[in-house]
Amino acid sequence: MNNLLVEAISNIDNDIIEQYFKTKQELKTKRKKPNITLSFKRWIAIAACFAVIFVSTLVIIRNNMINQGKAPPSTNSSFLPNTNITDSINGEEWNGLKVSSALYESLLNGNDEDSFDIVATVSISIPSDYLYNGKKYSEYLKELKEAKDFLSKAKYLVDEGDLLKYGELLYTDGTPNGVKWTKTKYDKVIDYYGESILNTYIVDGEFLKEKLLNDTESTKNKINLLNLTLDEAKNHIRNEALEKSVSDFEKAGQNATIEDGEIQMTITKKDFSCLFVENSEKYSFSLYSEK
Repeated sequence: MNNLLVEAISNIDNDIIEQYFKTKQELKTKRKKPNITLSFKRWIAIAACFAVIFVSTLVIIRNNMINQGKAPPSTNSSFLPNTNITDSINGEEWNGLKVSSALYESLLNGNDEDSFDIVATVSISIPSDYLYNGKKYSEYLKELKEAKDFLSKAKYLVDEGDLLKYGELLYTDGTPNGVKWTKTKYDKVIDYYGESILNTYIVDGEFLKEKLLNDTESTKNKINLLNLTLDEAKNHIRNEALEKSVSDFEKAGQNATIEDGEIQMTITKKDFSCLFVENSEKYSFSLYSEK
């Protein structure tokens, strides 16, 4: 249907353009009243054609939006009955709490006194200044990044160190083996490694390859230890958050326990519909059977 409309509009456009130039020519040669009246009628016809184009274009745009699931907003508003149930971007909401689709359906179809075994998942954020074993979490992250950066550079320096030990000769005269770089390439490579690494592994024109290999292994071990420490810190923070959450639910009049790193509780639909817990935005709820 849209294709037919577009084709029709295209034909109207051609007719309008042709009519416009004919009318313009007639106005130049004829100034009599009947002709002026006729021209005025033609302009009315042209205006009507433009109106048809405008309305047809709106119809096409609207149909395309509907076909793509992007219907324009309507001026008529529809409201659900007075209830605490609303749609949520991340699944569903019940009483302002984020719930899974399965829990939403169970609550919707259940009676007020029906009990549900529910799992509460806590969204945890780690402050950068969080202290673990006497060091900030951000400091652990910084060390890990530096170690990974060194490892990536060491991988290339193992192959290029025997060339870089010649310094500027690499782009002026070239190496004894005939390898010669442009100054641009040399400057980029030097900038990539940095003076600290180059001064550590190239000393007095000698490439300390064995030292580099040993430090590479040490850095790999350091990365593994840092990852373990960060995991421990995360678990520590998570456990603190879970214990705090259990306390929050108890303040709200609900018994909750920590099982397998999750908060579990049994609660009626009526109580869940009235549940108010501090920082509720950090929780999401699902049925225990969904695990």
